[in-house]
Amino acid sequence: MILAAALYDLRSAKVLGTHSFSKDEVGDELLTAAVDTFFAVDQSRTASQSVSGKLGEQAYFICRATLETIVIAVSDSLEPPEGESERLEALAQAFRLQSELTSVRDAKSQFSEMADSNLRKPLAFCFISSAQPAKDDSSGTAVAGLISTNRAESRFFTNPFAMGPFSIEAARLSFSEIPETNWSGDLKRVDAFVYVANQELGSPNELRPHISRIRANTRAPIIVVPSGDGQLEFARKFETDLDLDLCDSVSSDPTELILNLLPIAGFTELHAELARERWQIELEPLDSTHPVSEDEGDLGHQAFFIIDKTDGRAVFSYYYDEIARVLERAPNIVAAISEFNIERGQREVTSVFKAGNLDYAMIPHGDLIFTLITGNRTDTEKIRERFSFLPELYSEDPPSIIEDPSNLYSFPPFTLKLLAALPPEAWPGRFVPYHVATPEWESFEVALMKTFLRTVWESLDGEKTVSDLLQGKDGGIVLGALHFLHRLGVVQVRLQMKESDVPVLAKPVDDEVKEMYSHLAEILPLIDGAKSISELSKETSIDTSVLITVFIELYNRGFITLKD
Repeated sequence: MILAAALYDLRSAKVLGTHSFSKDEVGDELLTAAVDTFFAVDQSRTASQSVSGKLGEQAYFICRATLETIVIAVSDSLEPPEGESERLEALAQAFRLQSELTSVRDAKSQFSEMADSNLRKPLAFCFISSAQPAKDDSSGTAVAGLISTNRAESRFFTNPFAMGPFSIEAARLSFSEIPETNWSGDLKRVDAFVYVANQELGSPNELRPHISRIRANTRAPIIVVPSGDGQLEFARKFETDLDLDLCDSVSSDPTELILNLLPIAGFTELHAELARERWQIELEPLDSTHPVSEDEGDLGHQAFFIIDKTDGRAVFSYYYDEIARVLERAPNIVAAISEFNIERGQREVTSVFKAGNLDYAMIPHGDLIFTLITGNRTDTEKIRERFSFLPELYSEDPPSIIEDPSNLYSFPPFTLKLLAALPPEAWPGRFVPYHVATPEWESFEVALMKTFLRTVWESLDGEKTVSDLLQGKDGGIVLGALHFLHRLGVVQVRLQMKESDVPVLAKPVDDEVKEMYSHLAEILPLIDGAKSISELSKETSIDTSVLITVFIELYNRGFITLKD
């Protein structure tokens, strides 16, 4: 892999800029050898192609950027890996274009940023693990920490983080969220699937159909890692029975997890200890004194129950995330509700009680108690306002009891009304829903759900915004359908931002984000709530596509809003 790059001026015979993914810089001896190689070859080749050479155990690649400059890359392998020369040529082209827009002198100040974005190899990991790992689930804790600390709003993957020569993104799913067919979009980008093996999630034989489903849709390697030291032999069964690649290193540190997975997946020959010693690593270790807990963090709605107070049984259960997220609490919740003393004068009134980091909103209706378990994202008064009419909606057409809440294909139309009234998250009208998989239409047990959801799903073209889709008298239930399709894992959403949009600063941008984008110091003082993105582009001479990328990131992090 490319570990470092240098920008060299042929006329002055000096280095104009360097960038390294390792803790070693480009040495003078290698630079001299690379320049000699450049002058020794046919100069016409370097206009569009890279040339290579070797110095000891190091390889180098050279590509002309401008008439006066060349880009030199240092690799850790003597044979160029797939795509390496193309990445170098992309860097040379990026520098050439920037120097034509400004000058070589101005463009060289951006060389490090260009090298970072063009030379790092992008990798996408998809973990299959528990959303709320148990205390003894070390690998699951590492995954949860990795996802939470690099969380990206409205994206399937986390924000990218740098690890040596790689730019890595991660996502977490359960087996049930992986579609059987028609893989597209985000799942097609996955470079390796990693299953955190735990006996509670199923034996190799039970999970064989899910592994076969992945193999039928992708050639990405599938790695099994034990959830803890006590699960190593169990993980070995997946290696032998299902022919998965085994990573036998267990750690609750996300950095250690990724470093151990990279060689198993075939992305590097360096083992974890040597890679940590040599590479520049952006990902910080997870603080072991502050483990990820389901009672911490920014939580939204967790679950909705309708309880029959005569026997304490849930006649309707909907989990906003995986059932495991609140499954352990469910018996306690039911017991608390069945024992709760509701005054006769308070019938049909929503009561909200806090327990730890969660709120329990309850409203009695005849022999039923409607219960919402929610986190700290939701305002209590809004819960009361939006919750109070659900009993009436339910009474209009009470559905049959759902025996298995994990089977999303068994849910009745009331679910869409629930999600319209109490959505898992607020989607701005400018969000654009798009397909990532096809629902298993024949699996729906309620014909009306299948018909309506199919109508909504087929109306998505990747261009219509949420506002467009919610127009008309059925807007509310359409919103519920969109959230349900999202829960099924067949729809994702992205933010639509246009050149005509006007950004407005919502809060000061922190230093960490300022360091991510070299242009921010120039851009931020110009955001006055009046200038559009195209106007800011003209004023800063920064391409609108670059500005839109930056503003989407700022929007997702809550630093800007967009003027209506």
